[in-house]
Amino acid sequence: MFWKRRSKSFDNREYWIAGLSVTMGASLGVGFTYFCDPDRGHARRKKVANRAVSLIAQGERLVEQKGNNILSRAGAMLAQARSLFHRQEDIPDEVLLERVRSRLGHVVQHPQSISTAVEEGIVRLTGTVTRKEKKRVLGEIRDVPGVLKVEELLTYEKRRIGRSIPKLLGGLAGATALLIVARGRSHSASRRAAA
Repeated sequence: MFWKRRSKSFDNREYWIAGLSVTMGASLGVGFTYFCDPDRGHARRKKVANRAVSLIAQGERLVEQKGNNILSRAGAMLAQARSLFHRQEDIPDEVLLERVRSRLGHVVQHPQSISTAVEEGIVRLTGTVTRKEKKRVLGEIRDVPGVLKVEELLTYEKRRIGRSIPKLLGGLAGATALLIVARGRSHSASRRAAA
């Protein structure tokens, strides 16, 4: 019986409003006393004010970072869209050849080992590269504005015990490297025989 009366009284809206009013009044009183305390109230108010200023500054930095990020992404998308239209331009084969050779110089360790030819936007690559460089070369050349297609006839560099073949070094440098390798092997062979 007691529970029934109590549940009916809690269903009543006026009791809820009165309870909330008492709770809010007590909270406001405690907060007012906390911040207006004659001994430590000034320090507490200053601490809350500093925290509010800090939160506002953090919010401004966050908004600025997100804004810069969005602007950067929008700029990248715009540049990518522009590049799609620039690919359709007619670029002379001589200019395209120079662009391709320039890009090769940044990607390949020995760009002179790759010969390039361009005909109506189609780039033909022949020569010797390392296995690591081949993917990078093809990706970079495809990204050159004006390149319509890449035909690659590249061969892989063969390695002997981790050393490059002098063919990639070319000419006098290749001969010098061969002599150094041969001299190193002959010294190690003579040391083994002496031991």
